[in-house]
Amino acid sequence: MHERINSFGPIIQSQFRVDTLPFDDKGKLLIVDDEPDLLEALAEHFAGLGYAVATAPNGDQALKIFRKDRPDAVLLDLHMPDLDGVSVLREMRDVDASVRIIIMTADLLETRSKLAMEEGACDFVPKPLDFEYLDDAVMANIAVHRG
Repeated sequence: MHERINSFGPIIQSQFRVDTLPFDDKGKLLIVDDEPDLLEALAEHFAGLGYAVATAPNGDQALKIFRKDRPDAVLLDLHMPDLDGVSVLREMRDVDASVRIIIMTADLLETRSKLAMEEGACDFVPKPLDFEYLDDAVMANIAVHRG
């Protein structure tokens, strides 16, 4: 198993490296999900597309990375133990409201999903994930963030 990415710096023991991206890379993306296999698959997918990728398996680690590295966009799982996606979203918005936060969830009709939109989520991506839609959502939200 690959060692988890914990920042936008070099990745140790991984098949891709974010520290060698060209200056005009596609942007910094923080992916937050408590499902390790999905987290790794998303990281590899977006790194392969040229994004600088950082991952976090929980809300606490996500907030540490967010405060330190200020990504252009965040893919945030809504359902996580301990600190859920809505709580993480609120704290991220308090730190930097310009960062685009995309919620990943299996239930778009749930009360927490509606609350996330009210709290400033920019988009929703339903699970199971449609990678074509996800690619478009990430690219569009990073473009908006970068102006």
